[in-house]
Amino acid sequence: YMAPEQWRSGQVDHRADIFSLGVVLYELLTGKLPIGDFAPPSDQAGVPPQLDSVVRRALAQDPERRFQQVDEFEQALDQGTTTVAPDGGGWLSRHLGTILLGLASGTALFGCLVLALF
Repeated sequence: YMAPEQWRSGQVDHRADIFSLGVVLYELLTGKLPIGDFAPPSDQAGVPPQLDSVVRRALAQDPERRFQQVDEFEQALDQGTTTVAPDGGGWLSRHLGTILLGLASGTALFGCLVLALF
């Protein structure tokens, strides 16, 4: 889940991690990787269309067009999904456990790979 700038220039900052989180979120929502001209997550049943712009921004090729901080990403996810929940709880609130489990699994796998390399 390497950000484009990692393989283009090798110069990265924290926004590369935001790109990677966007890839993981897209995969959790759709079961597919966002490769090439990928479909919006809302093409999958049950995914609110308000998430499309959030995911697209996290996956922007240019780091300047991505969320600049992870808390900005989190706020956009929550704001974009609260409006579609009849109980006011938000899609993110209802699915946070699944998302965090997916992110934790990916982080653990990455940690194991790094340890194996050293």
